[in-house]
Amino acid sequence: MNRKEKMRLTLGVLLSLSVCAGSADVYAEKTTDDDENTRESSQTYVTRDVEVEGEAARDYFGNEITEQSYYRTGGDVTVIDRKTLDRRHYDQLTDALRQVPDVLIRTPGYRGGEFQNGNTHSVVSINGDDRVVVLVDGRRMDNAAGNVTTWDSVGNTKATVDINQIININGIEKIEVIAGLSAALASRSSEIVDLEPQEAAPSGTAAGYPRVIDTYDSAKRPTRITLQRPPTRVLVHQTNTLETLLALGQGDRIVGVTLDTGGAVYERLREQYPDEIEKIRHAARRELSREHAIAYMPDFFLGWRSTFSPHRYGSTRWWNERGVDTYIVSTSNRVRGRATIEGECGFIDDMGRVFDVQEKSDVLIKEINAMLVYDEGDAAARIPQTVVVVELNGDEIVNYDEGDLVGDMVVRLGGRMPVKSAMIGAEDLLQIDPDVIFVLYFGAYDKAHAERFFRSRRFNFLRAVRGGRVYMLPFACVYTPAVRTVEGLRIIKSGLYPDG
Repeated sequence: MNRKEKMRLTLGVLLSLSVCAGSADVYAEKTTDDDENTRESSQTYVTRDVEVEGEAARDYFGNEITEQSYYRTGGDVTVIDRKTLDRRHYDQLTDALRQVPDVLIRTPGYRGGEFQNGNTHSVVSINGDDRVVVLVDGRRMDNAAGNVTTWDSVGNTKATVDINQIININGIEKIEVIAGLSAALASRSSEIVDLEPQEAAPSGTAAGYPRVIDTYDSAKRPTRITLQRPPTRVLVHQTNTLETLLALGQGDRIVGVTLDTGGAVYERLREQYPDEIEKIRHAARRELSREHAIAYMPDFFLGWRSTFSPHRYGSTRWWNERGVDTYIVSTSNRVRGRATIEGECGFIDDMGRVFDVQEKSDVLIKEINAMLVYDEGDAAARIPQTVVVVELNGDEIVNYDEGDLVGDMVVRLGGRMPVKSAMIGAEDLLQIDPDVIFVLYFGAYDKAHAERFFRSRRFNFLRAVRGGRVYMLPFACVYTPAVRTVEGLRIIKSGLYPDG
């Protein structure tokens, strides 16, 4: 039964009750004819169907909000707009939140924190659950924002934020309270209070647009997106895609990304792009869920093909049907079959066109091409060297060949890669006896394991081991590296030609 049918049925019941309450006006009238037998006659009144319709409410994407809108957030949503705040003369944020069903505001007062084991300020819970996340303009507020006193800062949830100290109620455009699956916003949190004053989505076509961008869908089929203006609410998945946007000066357009702010990658990015990384509205330390991603209301989603797999964020079609443009990096997950340096340059160029910063993207691409021109000329005068690029998975040796980007880098720099299989045994490696070995690693543990592995006695007779030409190569510099392509080329070049 659709919404209109339900509304009509409800109105019908109300009219029936109204008629019963009205009583005599519609009862049958009895008349008598002296010349004929007494008969009854009645006047019948027929009421027409009444339909009541109003202007449809629409969400950020311009879609009509209906009963089926639930799936967009994975939970029940209550919205308090600016007109409601003004009409009801709320003095504080907690006054408005108290009107939302199942929301409880607690104000323990001083004695709540007297022995440093409770909250001294107003905190919020939803459906009896204190695990509430608070966002202001998409940015998650931490415990210090409310200056609350608790006995265990590690165990605190974001519900301990003093809700009244976050922002003055006069500065709020809209309050959204989302109860349900959107809890994935922060690891174990199960509810969200989203306080997100936003500017209205831009309308019309920006200068220099529309622009058509070639990309792929999650089934690896070529497709196109048409942009009327640069995206303003961007979700980014994978670190190198994030770094590309930071290098292009687009940090303020990123509403959400998975990035461990306590890890080495974050420290490197903060050192290299200090201004841009501060503009990111929210960096989640753990993998974002689909519900989390939806809650950001993005207009552009950038990632690898694996980003749009069923166990992560769903297909590109799923997002496109909800008004979100998607872009898959073509060198990820072998979308195009063979990854190349030109593919990385193409991605950088596309991002320059998407965000209207072609001057910056051109500089990055020229750096890559300049290195290739120089290195190809240098390599032409040298004897081709046999190269093996491997990744260690325990005691197993995974091989990378010319179909991978790192293989394309090696060949373009003058190396020869004889191994074509996906795996390589220790005996095979000894038989090939390469001049140079590059070992891909993800972190410090993998790097240390690789160094121990090739110090083993069984590899003592390898030419590369004897010559000290086993080089550690960061995975991020050779797999969909984007702006780090130059770094990967530089490491490979120095390994092939250590004498310059």
